[in-house]
Amino acid sequence: MTPEQRSVALDDGEAWFAVATDHARPFVVSAGDVRVRAVGTAFAVRRYPGRAEVTVTEGRVRVWSVAAPERFVMLSAGKQASVADVSGTAETVVANAKPAESLAWRQGEIILDGMTFGDAAAEFNRYNRRQLSVDTQLADRRIVGWFRTDDLDGFARAAAIMTGAKIERDGTDLRIVK
Repeated sequence: MTPEQRSVALDDGEAWFAVATDHARPFVVSAGDVRVRAVGTAFAVRRYPGRAEVTVTEGRVRVWSVAAPERFVMLSAGKQASVADVSGTAETVVANAKPAESLAWRQGEIILDGMTFGDAAAEFNRYNRRQLSVDTQLADRRIVGWFRTDDLDGFARAAAIMTGAKIERDGTDLRIVK
């Protein structure tokens, strides 16, 4: 924090911010090479390898990559941007946000609405010491459902039933196989 700016660095994971209005001291989040600037708003920033995702639930934010700060986007409530943080690319994709899905983790939930099994397993692995892997034959299958972030076994059982697969155990870790 400085007299001119409030700032935080997000090295890994996800964070949600509710920022008090202070035009004299904007709030800036650094997530790799991605920057998010807010004055008074509520938004989430999530780090992925090589990119950051920003979801705005209230107000507006400015999002850019340090590789191309002139190519910023302004996001308003209900919008989401995925910004590459690999220096030189600065690719930004803007979409309508699904705040209930994007921020479900704040209530210990995961909402899957057409996510692949492979991505769903990766999502569960973010929240659990035990890990889940999915057979490559099943990884691209889509899933819809609501689950608790701490219910890896429940998700694995549901996934196995939906795909006609079975669950294998490797110590405490799980694998869904065809």
